[in-house]
Amino acid sequence: MKPNWIVEFLGSHDFEYERNIGESEVWRNNSNLMVIHPDKGIQLIYKLCMFTADYTEAVIEGDLINQEATFASKIKNPQN
Repeated sequence: MKPNWIVEFLGSHDFEYERNIGESEVWRNNSNLMVIHPDKGIQLIYKLCMFTADYTEAVIEGDLINQEATFASKIKNPQN
């Protein structure tokens, strides 16, 4: 379940739910796209100007995997 502040932020900045990618939700407004996990919170934020025909859902999935791997390595090795 998303924390209340995220729900309030999304509503006050005109974000609309777009779809799920795995357990994460994709929300979009006129300038940004956010990927939010219900338990972990905001995972990724993109500017819509970054998206082209080559920047697909598969790229977002890859970014999520990379983000999770980076986070896991930082937990194992906090000095890095």
